[in-house]
Order: sequence, then C-alpha cells, then structure tokens
Amino acid sequence: MATISRVSSTQTSITVRITGLAYPANQYEFFRIKTYRTWSDANNDVNALQNLLFSDTSTSTSTGSRTFSTGMSCGTIYSFRGWARWQGVWYDLSSSNPVQNYSTSSCGALSTPNLHTLNAGETSVYVQCTTVSNANRYVFELSNGNSISSSNPYVTFTGLSPGTGYSVRFKARDWTGKYQDSPYSSWFSFTTQQAQLATPTRQSSSTTETSVTLTVNAVSNATSYDFRLYNASYSQISSSIGSSRTRTFSGLSPGTQYYIRVRAMASGWITSNFSSYFSVVTALSFNRPSNWNWSSAAVDAFNNQGLFTTLTRTEWNNFLDRINVFTDYYYQSTGQRLPSSVFASSTNPSLQASHFRTISTKINSMSDNVATEPRNVQSGDLVLGWYFTHLRTALNSIYR
Repeated sequence: MATISRVSSTQTSITVRITGLAYPANQYEFFRIKTYRTWSDANNDVNALQNLLFSDTSTSTSTGSRTFSTGMSCGTIYSFRGWARWQGVWYDLSSSNPVQNYSTSSCGALSTPNLHTLNAGETSVYVQCTTVSNANRYVFELSNGNSISSSNPYVTFTGLSPGTGYSVRFKARDWTGKYQDSPYSSWFSFTTQQAQLATPTRQSSSTTETSVTLTVNAVSNATSYDFRLYNASYSQISSSIGSSRTRTFSGLSPGTQYYIRVRAMASGWITSNFSSYFSVVTALSFNRPSNWNWSSAAVDAFNNQGLFTTLTRTEWNNFLDRINVFTDYYYQSTGQRLPSSVFASSTNPSLQASHFRTISTKINSMSDNVATEPRNVQSGDLVLGWYFTHLRTALNSIYR
C-alpha cells in the first residue's frame, strides 16, 4: 500500500518519500498540509489542492523524496500528503491512505532550574525553583519517594515528620514534547522543624492572704513548666521552673491582684508559647487589727479644750480606715464598710452631724458600747472632745 514515509528529520526539517507504490512512477509531488480535511477532487486538480497547503510545496520531481524546512520548528508535528504520476496521470496517495504526521527532532533539553526558596515547617516544606524558558511543568521529587508535577515552579510537600532530615530536587518539563526534560537539579537537604509543645491552660487556682497556687492542665510530652508571677502592673516579680504542674508563690500582700503566666518545656521540643495572664487575687486578711490611738496633739485638744479643734483631715480619714479594717475583721468580709461619703475631702472638709452619727452607729453595731450622745449628734450640736476618745475606746473593744 503506497504511503508517505519519513526518511529523516532535524530540528528544522523533515525529509519524506513515497513508498509502497504498486507501479513505478516517474514524477512525484509532495505537500505539507496546512489544514487537513476531506474534499472531492474528481479531476485530480493539483492547483485546487494547493489552496489547503503551505507555500513550500515542491515542484515535480523524479527522486521520490522531498525535504521540507521553510518555517519549521523543532519538536513540532507536521502533516504530509503526496502525489505520484504513472503513465501520465497524477494519483493522490492520500485518497487511499491517511495523511502522515511526522515531527521534527526534539528541541533539546531544557535548562536545569535553580533553587529559589526552601522553607520547612514542622510537617511540611515549601519548595520553589526558578522558572525556565519553554518549560510548562516542573517535577519535584522528595527523598522519601514522593513527587509532585506542577504547572507552577513551586509546591508544598505535607505529611512529613517533625525534626527529620529530607532532601529535595527538581527538573523542568515541556509537556508538548518539543523539549526534553532538563537534568535534575542537585539534592537540597533540609530538616523539618521540631514540634512545638501546646500552650498550658489553667486547671485550678487557690489563694491565701499571702500566697497564690496555680495548677495547669498537663501538656503532652512536656517535662517541665516555667511559671512567672506578675504584679497588677504586669511587671514580673518572681519565677519558678520545675516538673510539677502546680506552683505556689508565697510572701504576697493580702487582698492584692496578681497575674501568672506559664509555658511548657521539654528537650527535643520547641518550648510552648506563654499562656495568657491568669488572674489571681490574694485573700483579704481578717485577723484582728491593732488598736487605734489618736495623735498626742489630738488627745491634748480633746482633754484640755474639750472641743474638737485641732484634728487634721488626714488623721480623721485614717481613723475611718481603721474602722473599716475592724469591720472587715468583725464580719469577715468587705461588704459592711463605711460609705465613702463620710470621708473628709478637700472639697468637703466639714464634719457633718449625719456622718458622725453613721460612724458612731457603725462602731456600736460591733461593740454595743457607744454612748447615746455620739450616736445622736444633730446639726448645730457641740461635738465634745470626749466623743472622740470614747469612740476610740469603743473601737478598741471590738472582738469576734
């Protein structure tokens, strides 16, 4: 069966010939087809056929072969058909045989890409190589046998083990086949990051008047815990590292705000992030406070003048603070304190009768030992010095 065969090819040319003729021919015509389709050619009109062809058709030849090269590119498929003349008649070989497709030689190997970026995480690695002209795919190969083919010059391998060494290499590819794959790059070694311990979370806490105790939930693989103690201004004041998940900080002030942060640690692991600031408040001290005493100047005024004339605003407010401390002690809570309105201020320095009654009644509620006169002071009444010494004695008599 007659057909068009390829004799040879280079990157920019293809030589074809007609083979398998049933009868000897003395002339041949070859065409490189631009658009292949079926048509009717009852008269074997060569000129009509040429409308479907490239311009580089051959003149008639007796050699039976033809080399095409005009406008041809490496690694590209071209289609051919031919004619043979026997006894003065041209015969279209393709009327009985399909058009034959042949490719020019490969364009050669692509250039090997270089490493652009290599970022390893705990269980993954991002690899990017440089782009290569005429490449439309890139093949990345990992030393564990995994490989990825991508249209982009970058990939991410996942499912790796933390703290483990691997290597990666890559090459460029042209999926059209015009170019051969580039040689592989060299192997690039990397180690995945060690895994990071989880951040500790609060399990429980307790306080006394002078200490705080915090326990965190266990962190997998952790062998020690770093506890940090901060004051209300978030300034660190103490730290402690140990294997226990519970830590107690002592020597603190009663009724005071503190914060604790914790992180987990272990050899072969990345130390965890610090936890959030865990808030803790030491318990209030409800021990019996020390007795109250007026200053000597105030006592002299009380004794010699009989009237309250020289007591300063500061000393008066200190006395009210001591009443509040006695109140906390007596009720073992902070919910029974004097209202802030009874305290003297620069804008309200006067001692009002209603305030004096409130103060006297408060002391009497705990001691049942305040005379009627201080508890019944009215606006315009004289406030005598003995009222103050009497309130001191009543306050100091309070016991639970």
